[in-house]
Amino acid sequence: FDRSGELFVTDDTDALSAHLSEEGTGGSKVPRRRRHGRLFVPPPQPRDMHSVLEAWRPVVDETLASLLPRTIDEGYLADFFGEPTYAYDAAALQRALSDPIWELLDRGGKRWRAILFLLFVEAFGDDPRAYLEYAAIPEILHNGTIIVDDVEDGATHRRGGPALHHVFGTDVALNAGNAMYFLPLKIITRDPGDLPAELRLEAYEMLMYEINRTHLGQGMDICWHNEADIEITEDEYQEMCACKIGCLGLSGRTFA
Repeated sequence: FDRSGELFVTDDTDALSAHLSEEGTGGSKVPRRRRHGRLFVPPPQPRDMHSVLEAWRPVVDETLASLLPRTIDEGYLADFFGEPTYAYDAAALQRALSDPIWELLDRGGKRWRAILFLLFVEAFGDDPRAYLEYAAIPEILHNGTIIVDDVEDGATHRRGGPALHHVFGTDVALNAGNAMYFLPLKIITRDPGDLPAELRLEAYEMLMYEINRTHLGQGMDICWHNEADIEITEDEYQEMCACKIGCLGLSGRTFA
């Protein structure tokens, strides 16, 4: 990557050195990695995590919009979900899926789960932009659990606004949140990274493992907060946290 953030890839080391010199980076001082016979120059890294999140968040949001557009039409539905048996109602799906999901996404969130994935890919010496759709998976899952969790907990607000079920209704909110559990499966099926079959299967199995553990953690949490007297061990509490919260953070690392 040069200073503008553009990826510069070449097999010609002289051309690479010349390009870096033009960028004022002093080619010999820039660490290089060889991948598939080509030289990659890592992008300049911000000095603090806040800057890293700010730099990557617009890229993650653009990727999320490519997976679930702000405006749904018949072309997107047929391409992403398959041709309809009879006919899709794009206007209804706009109100049922895209509107509530983007209402939540536009309110904020750091997108650190997706960005953690991208940082691991880069650390392994590959181009993170080639795996953006995979990076979106933990972010999609996380926001889906937020929507459902707010219904189950009777929450009134989320990210500075009314919880989605107070805006769109409980039925729409639950359907949108549940849909976000399954969108990642479509990403793996569509295989944007052209992964080997065995790696796709491994990613699918990992995703199923994490989704199931998320529901185990949420189930324990629901049961406990509905009890007048809670008698649990420290290990049981930590297991709830590991299932409900930890697995969504770890999924970025695991996918990478």
